[in-house]
Amino acid sequence: MPKGEPRKGAVLAEVLASASVTASALAFGGSSDVSFLAAGNAPGSSNPGLLVYRTAAAYVDGVLPLVARIPSPAEFCRVAWSRPTEASCYSSALPTGLIAGGLKSGVVAVWDPREALLE
Repeated sequence: MPKGEPRKGAVLAEVLASASVTASALAFGGSSDVSFLAAGNAPGSSNPGLLVYRTAAAYVDGVLPLVARIPSPAEFCRVAWSRPTEASCYSSALPTGLIAGGLKSGVVAVWDPREALLE
């Protein structure tokens, strides 16, 4: 890394802080033409859930647009977002992948974000 250039993690932390994103777990995902950030609500949140923000070019004036709010039965410890997949003879297409969340209750919950993103 060239001297004086900020680390990617530091830049991400600055963007999230300026966009008022507070979360205990983060994951990036999406499709080939649009990217998203899934943020599992931080412990102690009054409404446990997964917040999905549109990223990249949509970041304007310090705001990441919230595009989906997915309720969950408990607070998040970890979040992962799979890569998009195409339809095959074994499975249907998942153009935005799947989101898996490890919850504080010990449950692993899985969501197809397409339904929430369409609302």
